[in-house]
Amino acid sequence: MTKSLISITVNRLIVCVTTGDCWLLAAISCLSQFPDMLKRIIPEGQGFTSAEGYCGMFRFSFWSFGKWKEVIIDDKLPTFNGRLVFMHSPEQNEFWTALMEKAYAK
Repeated sequence: MTKSLISITVNRLIVCVTTGDCWLLAAISCLSQFPDMLKRIIPEGQGFTSAEGYCGMFRFSFWSFGKWKEVIIDDKLPTFNGRLVFMHSPEQNEFWTALMEKAYAK
């Protein structure tokens, strides 16, 4: 199974574990309906392959106080028994929701 940041057809089903951030899940789920905006928040050219320049970090941009703010995170995500602990896609090879949640928390 090949890892992907965002699958070709963005999975609109996102799983939220009861952590009190399901408001974020709702916002991210709505965002997935607008591919152009999603590309603004998750800049293109990122992924898990060397062809995509994989280096263990990902960039996100969030609108904050009237301007875009770039947030850089590493690719480490919390797991328990081999499964993502917080927000995730039911597709086991798609990681954009979990990484976006981490970037927003930062």
